[in-house]
Parts: sequence; structure tokens; C-alpha cells
Amino acid sequence: MMHAHNKKHVLLCCYYFEFGGNSTHTVSIGGALRRRGYKVGALVQEPFGECYGDFVTQLDYVEIIRRGLETRTQYLQRMVQRINSLQPSIIINSNVHFVQAALPFLSDDCIRISAMHSIMKCELALCTSNCQFLDHIVTVSDNAKSLLERAGQGGDRIRTIPVAIEMNAGIVPREKPQLPLRLISVGRLSPEKDLAGIVSILKLLAAGSVPFSISIVGTGPDLQSIRSKVETSPFRRQVRFLGFRTQKEIRPLLQESDFFLLTSHYEGTPHAVLEAMAEGAVVLANRIPGSTDKIITDGVDGFLCDRQRPETYVSVLQRLLVQPSEFRAVSLAAQKVARSRYSLEAVVPQYEALFWRRRPPVKKPAQRASLPPELLPFCPGFLRQCAHRLGDLWRRCATNKRTVI
Repeated sequence: MMHAHNKKHVLLCCYYFEFGGNSTHTVSIGGALRRRGYKVGALVQEPFGECYGDFVTQLDYVEIIRRGLETRTQYLQRMVQRINSLQPSIIINSNVHFVQAALPFLSDDCIRISAMHSIMKCELALCTSNCQFLDHIVTVSDNAKSLLERAGQGGDRIRTIPVAIEMNAGIVPREKPQLPLRLISVGRLSPEKDLAGIVSILKLLAAGSVPFSISIVGTGPDLQSIRSKVETSPFRRQVRFLGFRTQKEIRPLLQESDFFLLTSHYEGTPHAVLEAMAEGAVVLANRIPGSTDKIITDGVDGFLCDRQRPETYVSVLQRLLVQPSEFRAVSLAAQKVARSRYSLEAVVPQYEALFWRRRPPVKKPAQRASLPPELLPFCPGFLRQCAHRLGDLWRRCATNKRTVI
């Protein structure tokens, strides 16, 4: 539906097109805003990643501003010039340090929003840098908000707005789980996701002679180590590594699975969990204060387990096998929670409410654009940047990893 008052230009910023929270947030929020009548673009720093096609089809334009062999100051000044030439009404920055450094030098007419997706040190440094030039800070979870408040960033500029998902038209409850158990895990295969914890769950299922199959969706630095653990196990034929899949491809995989497993050390508001709930899969997630315990009411719309005790996952799976009525009730409740709290229809208006509220005017710095000291550790200097570009050349020659342009 088009709204006559929504002629604003929204620019969403993220680091690359890789599968993960920042990219998914950019595409889902940006696509929804575009359908509501906004002009929506994306500014991306690194031209790598599997989600490039989603950006191109969902948004009005994609602007890639890659740093060459420039000093930090030279690149930042080019970033400022390019953003100002695009003339956005609203800029929403998701973890791009050079965009955060550019905030003081942007047009006074631009509403500035920084989104904090995790509790990592670099994201805290980003959201507290140049914060006097921010109109709003959006955290996707309560634990991220608490971290900001402990860093002295309180006040009414902070809003907790969860990530959003696109829902199916109707709710179709699952009647009972099938045998073999149909399990799935979706996410970047990186250390914080603790895929080894999922392998431990599978070992217990196999030891208890519980038949299962599992699909592991995603790529990342831990892929080879997890694959090696599985290939030397007695259940190697029951595990499928599916690699990267688009959101459209993940949806039918979730529909074909009864249980979603999450063993992460920490999360913000994990997209994959919400998408699983929306499809009626029953989620078994590690209890993460301020994150999964804010999404899931244990035993009502999912289950909170202990990743260090894989038997807590196995006991739930075994119980639901013999109590299909409980499985059905949890599946239905999960779909209702996903729709009421995390659908695009519920979340996007919360962002729109910020587009009309501005901070008091702040005096702009007189000097030319330069990086604030707190961001320097996260932005490579000239020599490190040269090393990065040599690394790009090696990846292209050794692994055929190419840019999207």
C-alpha cells in the first residue's frame, strides 16, 4: 500500500552481502519500507556475499563503496561525499564503522539511526561513537540495550525493536512429529554458533537409538571442522550439509522439519529462530539471557535448553515424540507469537515512528572528516588495508571467491 506522506528516502547500510543478521535485516526492513512507498537503497562496503541478488530485487538501488588503497581519512571523506550526494532522508547503519564516523558530516536534514545487532565489543564501540549525532539507537534485543545503558548511553533515544520476518498468509499447525526425527539448524557456521553442541546432541540421539535426520544450512569458518566430526561418526549418513540457501529456499526446508536446534553462545534476536517459529517448527534453543529467553516462553511456544548439557535437548525431543498433543500446542503457539511480535507488519511501523522524531541540533565539527579514536582499532590502517587487498587476490586465485561486481 502506498502512502502519500511516505516520500522519504531511506538508506540502509551494512558491511557486505554475506548471509547473516545484518544483511537479512537490511533486505527485510528495506523491502517492507519500499512496499510502503519509501525510496529505499542500500550502502554496502564490501562487494562479497551470497545475498546480493536479494538486495537487487528487494531494494531500489545498491551502492557499493569499497575502500581501495586509501588511507582511512581519504576513504572516510569519499564516504561522506557519496552519502551526501545520495541525499537520504533517513540513514540506518548496521555495523559499518566508516558510516558511523561520517555522521557528523552528513546533511542536517538526514535522520541518523544506528542499529545494534549483537553484544560484541565492536558493535558497542560503534553505537557509542559519535552518539551525539544520532537521533536514535535501535537494539534488537534487551541484552544489547542493557549493554548500552551500562556504557552510559541511556535516555529516550534507545529503542528495542526486534528483527522482522515475512509471514505466510495463514497459520497451519503441525499435528505431530515424524520418525525419523526431522531436525534442522540454520545459521552462519562460526564459533559463537557452537555447532559442536549440535553434534553432541546427535551423538546422544544415536546412542539412545532415536532415529533422526538433520539438515545443516549455512556456511562459515567452522564448516570443515564440523563436517570432519560428522564424517567420523556413526550417524554421518543422517546429516546433510546444504551450504548457503536463500530465504526463499530456507522456508520449504523449515516446513519439512519438525524441530529447530540452536546452541549458540550468544545472539541478538536470531532471524532463523523466528523464521522457524513462523513455519511451526518447534525450537529448542540455548537459554541466552536477554535474547532467546525474551523470544521463547519455555514449554509454551518453544523450549529453552542448556547447550552445555545436550541431554536437556534430547529429553525434550523424546518427550514430544510420545506426547503429540504437546507438540501441536507448542507449534501453534510459536506461529502466533511470530506473527504478533516479529512479523514485518508488527515491526516496520516501529521504525517509521522514529522517522519523524529528531534530536536537538548539534554543532558540526569544523575540521575535515576523520575517524574518532574509539573506532580506530576496528578500521584497518593503510598497511593493513594493503594486506587485505592481497588477501582478496589470494582468495580469488585459490578459492575463486569473487566480488559481485
